[in-house]
Amino acid sequence: MELERRSSARSYSDQQMKIQQMRRGASYGMSCDDISLDVITISSWLSADEAKRKS
Repeated sequence: MELERRSSARSYSDQQMKIQQMRRGASYGMSCDDISLDVITISSWLSADEAKRKS
């Protein structure tokens, strides 16, 4: 029973954190998906730049 209580509390706090992140992103007009896509894009640019420098 204690384990159930902890996992439900954790899922509640995870849910609250996701809501806060969505609100924070929405205040800048960006969704979490937009931010993730930007991070992936920038990472691939950095990888390509690094590969050019090595060759």
